[in-house]
Amino acid sequence: MLPNNNICNPIVYPDKDTNDFLSMCNDSIQKKKLLPIVDRVNALSLVIKNNPKLIGKVHIAVFCRPDANISFFDACYPKENFDIVFPLDNSTKWDSLKYKKFKNVFLREIYTVKPDFFTHNSDIIKTGRFKELLDPSAYEYYVKHKIALK
Repeated sequence: MLPNNNICNPIVYPDKDTNDFLSMCNDSIQKKKLLPIVDRVNALSLVIKNNPKLIGKVHIAVFCRPDANISFFDACYPKENFDIVFPLDNSTKWDSLKYKKFKNVFLREIYTVKPDFFTHNSDIIKTGRFKELLDPSAYEYYVKHKIALK
């Protein structure tokens, strides 16, 4: 059960670089055309349900950006029990910077993994290859509910 104090009050960090980085994160999210959260959660829930290897290993939690409420994030995902893991993508300066800055923001180690296949959400949107790149359960959910993928 998640704590019920998910207040999103952006933290001001002592160093300008970290604050500038977090502003860039917010600006990046604002520019992206994201599907409504309820649709993303429903689609992800189907992906988990239809992939037995994921059941019990994947948890979906909806809350504001973790860096806006570190104490809430730490209460939900204590350092002793959870690692922060990102796919390794050195193709963008942004991702390299993200790993370094998040280590300072979350005050914990950031781990990277090299997946066999990697694509950004923005690449899926740009290429329009939704059926090919989305999990079949997620794609079928969007089609069934007539949710435009663009």
